[in-house]
Amino acid sequence: MQYLVNFKLIFALMFVSISLFASIGCKSQQGNGEYGKAVTFDKDKPVKFPDFEIVYMGETSKTSTFPNGNSFTFKYQNFKVTKGSETKDVAWTTGTGIIEPANFDFGAGKYTLELRYTEEMKTKLAEDEMVITKLP
Repeated sequence: MQYLVNFKLIFALMFVSISLFASIGCKSQQGNGEYGKAVTFDKDKPVKFPDFEIVYMGETSKTSTFPNGNSFTFKYQNFKVTKGSETKDVAWTTGTGIIEPANFDFGAGKYTLELRYTEEMKTKLAEDEMVITKLP
């Protein structure tokens, strides 16, 4: 009986340890970003990447009316990319439901911003996660 209790305790500790290490390996801490890796973000808090800082500015909506009279409200996730005096606004949207990265140029580089799903890692992202990839 004593061995069974010890086994359960050891198993539980191993499970918690593995879960902790796996979650640390999957996500960067907020504030520092690495290209191609998921990083968390919060409104008005900069995340530093090697070539720039990016700040989530919040969500905006825009309603478009189509020629047939139907309308649709698009929701945009807005970011500001900066380095020194250079600034660029980047907006990401699912549009009509297709989840695609937002491509943007900044400085001499080309990048993609992914929210909700990352094609590179083939995984869903949490609402507060993004992946930025530097393109060749």
